[in-house]
Parts: sequence; C-alpha cells; structure tokens
Amino acid sequence: MYHWLTSDDGRILHIRHTGEYVDDEGNVSLLEVLQHMSAEDLSILDVFIRNTHAVTAASLKNTDRAQQEVYKRKVTSVLQAKGLSTELLKLKFFFILPEKEVISLKIQERMRRTISPWDVVLRPVYYPSLEEALQDLKDYSPVFSGAWRD
Repeated sequence: MYHWLTSDDGRILHIRHTGEYVDDEGNVSLLEVLQHMSAEDLSILDVFIRNTHAVTAASLKNTDRAQQEVYKRKVTSVLQAKGLSTELLKLKFFFILPEKEVISLKIQERMRRTISPWDVVLRPVYYPSLEEALQDLKDYSPVFSGAWRD
C-alpha cells in the first residue's frame, strides 16, 4: 500500500509505502501519481522521496528489465500527454530503506535488478530514515502540511 503528498512549495514528492511491497509497487505508485498530478505541478518538482521504511515484506517478483522497459514507455506516454519531456525526471531521488535489514536487502536487490540505462536519470541515494534524508534537503524547506493521498 502507498500514500503520497507533495511539500507545501510543490518541489518535493513523497511516496510512502507501508505493509507488503507488492510486485512492482514502486513503479505502479509513481506512474499513478504522475497520472494524477497536473503538468504545472510536475514541472516544479525537484526531489522525489520513495519511503519504504514501514515496509514489512517484499518479493523479487517483476524485477526483470523487460518489465522496466514497459514501465518506461508508460511514463513517457503520461508525460508526453501532459506536454512534458522525460527530462522532467532528472530529479534528486531519495530512497528511504525499510527498517528491517532483511527487507532492506531485498528492496535493494529489487533496485539492482531493475537498473537500466534509463534509470541513470533517476538514480537513488539511500537513507536509513526520513529524518536523515530531510537533513540533506534543508535548501528546500521541506514542509509537508497537506494530507496524504491514496
């Protein structure tokens, strides 16, 4: 399951995953959020936070590179439909790892398996907690006062 919100200034997108990280939930969640957001909102994004700290289980299902190519085409299609370029996805990518080490290792293996040349654009920096990631975002005044969205 996932929820998302943007910072008050719209520059940070935060997707928080909880419970079981099902199949390719990371790709699905980002694609659904991109579909939901307006072109104007997407164009001001600078930072993407994927927060898996509360994930309690994960698998390696759907980690092949062919699956990633399908996902890439879908994202490109969504952005083009909004009049945007995939250049938009040159965001700082902060990845908050699960609290449990065994789950964290599985999530990192998922990422390793799905890296493609396209992913160089969205290369994650890993953090053990959201608090540590936010320390590196001081220049962005990361304030989140809105409600989480499903």
